[in-house]
Amino acid sequence: MIAPGLKSILWTLAIQQIVLKKRVILHMNPSLPLCVDLDGTLLATDCLWESFILRLKQNPLILFLVPFWLLKGKAALKSRLASKVELDVETLPENPRFLNWLASQVNLGREIYLVSASDQALVSTVADKFGFFKEAIGSSDGVNLRGKNKAKYLVDRFGEKGFDYAGNDFSDLEIWAHSKTAILVHPLSRLTAKVPKENRVIIEEDRVSVPRAFLKAIRPHQWVKNLLIFVPLLTAHVYYETSALISALLAFVPFSFCASA
Repeated sequence: MIAPGLKSILWTLAIQQIVLKKRVILHMNPSLPLCVDLDGTLLATDCLWESFILRLKQNPLILFLVPFWLLKGKAALKSRLASKVELDVETLPENPRFLNWLASQVNLGREIYLVSASDQALVSTVADKFGFFKEAIGSSDGVNLRGKNKAKYLVDRFGEKGFDYAGNDFSDLEIWAHSKTAILVHPLSRLTAKVPKENRVIIEEDRVSVPRAFLKAIRPHQWVKNLLIFVPLLTAHVYYETSALISALLAFVPFSFCASA
């Protein structure tokens, strides 16, 4: 049982937080452009991982090519994946509470921009689906529009403190340092603590652990039976031969993804 004095203190703190949050929202200038991140903010997923998994299902051998694509930079990797796969944007999970909040901003007549580190073609496709974005800006020409690169682009485009920004990642701290208001979408508590209370708005979503959800989706327990592929190597005593091991691995990967389907 909570002591009356402690209960009073807790209620006071709670009311102060509500008042502070409403004060920030009320002081948001609807004439300022609102810039919105895609992965983890508008969508409850990461389009890079979605593209990678889809491409891996199409051709498991690309697993060995990705490190070489990365040598040209992350933007090049995203472009390469986007050119080979076509994500069904209608099936990508969204963040409903944030979308409801965005709808309220649209009703205020705000200009809303979708600004993402995902490939430009994919960002444009997602923006077209929703229909209320004034413009879609993504990674292109070898520039990964994330962190400092995104902050520089937005400051050059809208000016220092000339825009509000909605994000969800630690890399967004670089952008929030230059935005008028920081909109945090279902952030981790460690991230929230790094953003000043007086100029932040927190929009909570039911957070799902991405690694846990990924493991659940691929069902690795179904892969165990595919270990039988390695039995002939053991019985023939050729498990030390590189070519035989690679052949077994190349068989194990597609069989395992089939088991996950």
